[in-house]
Amino acid sequence: MDVRLNRLFFRATSSGTLPRFSGGMARGMLFSALKNHDKHAAQMIHDQEGIKQYSLSGFRKIYTDTLSVMDRQMGQNRRKRRDKMIHPGDILYFDVATSSEQLQGSLPAAFQEKWEADKSAVDMDPLQIKEAEVQAILGKEIPNPIRIRFITPVSFTTGHTYSVWPEPKSMMQNLTSIWNVWFPEAQINASEILEPHAQNIRIISAEGKVIGANAAKNMKHVGWTGEVQYTSEDEVSFGIFSNLLKLGFITGVGRGRTAGLGRFYFPRILHSDKLISIQTS
Repeated sequence: MDVRLNRLFFRATSSGTLPRFSGGMARGMLFSALKNHDKHAAQMIHDQEGIKQYSLSGFRKIYTDTLSVMDRQMGQNRRKRRDKMIHPGDILYFDVATSSEQLQGSLPAAFQEKWEADKSAVDMDPLQIKEAEVQAILGKEIPNPIRIRFITPVSFTTGHTYSVWPEPKSMMQNLTSIWNVWFPEAQINASEILEPHAQNIRIISAEGKVIGANAAKNMKHVGWTGEVQYTSEDEVSFGIFSNLLKLGFITGVGRGRTAGLGRFYFPRILHSDKLISIQTS
């Protein structure tokens, strides 16, 4: 089983607004297209229990001819901070990361279907799919200390406990669970990782706030957004933690990953917008 990260590009054919957190919108469009292609496969992918074998980002809007630039709010398009105005001809994308062979096999054909967003004024036509090099991401060197920026709310549940704080143990526990589902041939013994190593990772700075986002209709998640800096004096512990963080860069972390929540990047080191570079013309 391998892990793939695909970027799906669309061209807007009508005007409308893009919500601040649009992962739920992307998920709805994805499964609508999958159902049109293969209803049975879509149901199996959707109904998977436990840790899901896929995660999504929200939509991003492209502002230049190159499809690999950072998302910038241009002066002529300014609206409310939470919304982005979309015009016909604008190019948007979202990412689909998955270790599911079924989803990997269905996605190219589903991309040829009509993609529609529920009750959305923005109509889009599929343009193309581009695949990122996952091994290059997992092989990226991460410096100590490492600063990461959460761009969508991150939160965790452990039993009946709910937390909005990305402390090292919660991060490692969740990412270890994802790793074991996405890489079953390279299982990690959680007890051998968490107890001796999570306690050696510490937060040395944090700046951000707690906000809410809709993961689905009538389902609001509250979580942390902002920057957090982690370090450790133990090289082995930091190496394990940084490897898990690279997986989290691909999959997201915590609750609501299938709706684009728990997404982060490494400032000046690894940014999702710079993974794939193609031209619109």
